[in-house]
Amino acid sequence: MSAVSCGFCSGFKGQAQLDRQSFHRANLFQPASPPECRRSCQTLGLAMKHCIAIFFLLVPPPSALAGSCPAAPVEIEKAIRQHIVTLRAVEYCAARTVKNEGGITVAIYTAEGACASLSSQAKPGTCSNNWVRYMIALSSQPVTAPVEVGGKGGLNDTGVKISEGIIEVNGLSPGPNDPLCCPSVPETKRFKLSPSGLGQVRP
Repeated sequence: MSAVSCGFCSGFKGQAQLDRQSFHRANLFQPASPPECRRSCQTLGLAMKHCIAIFFLLVPPPSALAGSCPAAPVEIEKAIRQHIVTLRAVEYCAARTVKNEGGITVAIYTAEGACASLSSQAKPGTCSNNWVRYMIALSSQPVTAPVEVGGKGGLNDTGVKISEGIIEVNGLSPGPNDPLCCPSVPETKRFKLSPSGLGQVRP
């Protein structure tokens, strides 16, 4: 069985060996002279370079896809990471809120797709489309334990205020006729910071 070989451009290892009889039967075989091979390789190499350049222009790096979390004190960053790992969830960084006022730093963050109570085998963050908003606080005391402040089907917070140890979380909650995507009822939740942690202040 005879074959024709064409030396490819640098960067390609080995040779492309083409079965002459098979390609003749398919009417696809065209014997190539060395100059034609070189021209083909040059054209192929240029096309590949263009494709690679376009790929990196159109596809953002993984860090850009994941988003960057707003900066928070080291103690808060560590507490959030530990909580997210415990939940076997992922954090939606773009929605993190960090507020510092009067010696108190508050962080409200989103845990998505928690797997802890659903599956021990699934990849963290892939177990549902549910999301929950949690809040932790740092003052002269250690970082508080997380408290739930809202999430899917609940309060969608839009702002936070801190005054004399009271943390006020404002936002919108779904009304009787609202779809989950579009809450319209104003709601405020208040939490008191004490040595024992964060506790909700009921009206």
